[in-house]
Amino acid sequence: MTLDLVKRSLAGVFDEGNLKSLESLMIASAYPIGSLYEPLKEMIDAIDNSSEKLRSVYLENVNRDFLVSVSERTFWTRLVRITVRHEFDAIDATCFAGCTALEFLSYSGELAYAETNFKRKVEYPTLKWLKVGLITMNALSMLKLPVLHTLVIDSVRNEYPDAPPPPHSIVLPQLKVFHLLTVMPTAAAIRAPKLETFHLSIQTVKQTDADNVLRAIFDGSEGMLQPKHLSISAPAHDKHLLNVLKLQPNLISLSLDQQAQYSKSFFRELTPSTRHSPRLQA
Repeated sequence: MTLDLVKRSLAGVFDEGNLKSLESLMIASAYPIGSLYEPLKEMIDAIDNSSEKLRSVYLENVNRDFLVSVSERTFWTRLVRITVRHEFDAIDATCFAGCTALEFLSYSGELAYAETNFKRKVEYPTLKWLKVGLITMNALSMLKLPVLHTLVIDSVRNEYPDAPPPPHSIVLPQLKVFHLLTVMPTAAAIRAPKLETFHLSIQTVKQTDADNVLRAIFDGSEGMLQPKHLSISAPAHDKHLLNVLKLQPNLISLSLDQQAQYSKSFFRELTPSTRHSPRLQA
């Protein structure tokens, strides 16, 4: 379907539209077809003028310009749930900051922090669930997330040429569930004192890279992540995995994948010699 066909198909449909009962909106294309904002402008106008109940939006294969345009609309400020899929461009975090009641945000691209924000933190005062496709730790450090419960990061981008934030300097006071896919040790900047579940996937084929990430995140210093339930997927050397476990006094369960060959001594170390040994899945 072309943009021209979309525009002609919707011509006049929303001239006198009343969408006051609309609670959820989905705009999805099978593949990117350019800017959808102008062809859908009549519909968006009708939503803006009449849909006071709209709280959830799902967008797929819309571009960055569309997101920036709709973020300036009144209905956007009332949204509680936003899902954006198959969009991979970087977008400034302020695009979602106007949603004063936002609780759920899933963005498949990079959530960035623009220099034009003049080092002011971007506040998400009600956000409880956040998933991003890509983010730097410097960008994350500029988000204020006082009630965030669940964080999913699909990839951490290199901070170069900027220096990364110091270890354990990004405090997420209410975070309880953390899923992290990374090859960057800079993720050690995150501090979550109430963390219960941590899923760590180190996406590298080099054991030395995986070891470096483990050593950085679990460095034994104050503020280090100490979950109750830990899952690690990484081709790390088993001695580094053992060091991680020794630093986890609150650990209840442990899950390890099969990327690495574990030695017999590794499993002997995990043999329950005390009642405090964690439950292991491998």
